Amino acid sequence: MTQNSNNETNFDVINLLFHYILKRIKMQQILSILAVLTFGLGDALTGAMMMETRSINGEANSIVAYIYSNNGLAGLIAAKILFTLLLIFAAFLIYWNSNGKSYWMVNGFLISLILFGAMATISNIQASLGLSFMSPSKIMFIFFGLILILVEVGDMIDNQIVKNQMNGRPMTGYAWQNRTTMAK
Repeated sequence: MTQNSNNETNFDVINLLFHYILKRIKMQQILSILAVLTFGLGDALTGAMMMETRSINGEANSIVAYIYSNNGLAGLIAAKILFTLLLIFAAFLIYWNSNGKSYWMVNGFLISLILFGAMATISNIQASLGLSFMSPSKIMFIFFGLILILVEVGDMIDNQIVKNQMNGRPMTGYAWQNRTTMAK
């Protein structure tokens, strides 16, 4: 009987923890985590796997090939995650300096970064397996196109929200309207 009540208690604790996390986590936090997982970690791991099977010359980015050849997998992962965190920090710096008025613009950038990381990861896996893969130049072209489109669309949405606020329409239903709420 003690074992069963202990399992129920553990389940209750995990359930409460899960619900607490769901209430506290914001969309930008989820997008940031996904960017680190796809662009930082996924691209680094699959890039290293691809360089092991195809040689270092298989990597299109000479800086990444240099880091991997001199520092190994750990150095490459550290460099990619650090670079990803710097990009995310720069995006959030823009968000904080705008007092929360560039919410969708930053989300557009983060989504672009996630998609870029996913495309690079898939391409690295395909290259390491000897399958045909999308060229790095096409992936970069798509990435910059996504940045232009998604950041501009996000900026238009942010401007429309500000315009609606200036016209006196209350926008209290949106969490991003209060910077102090977003920082918590």
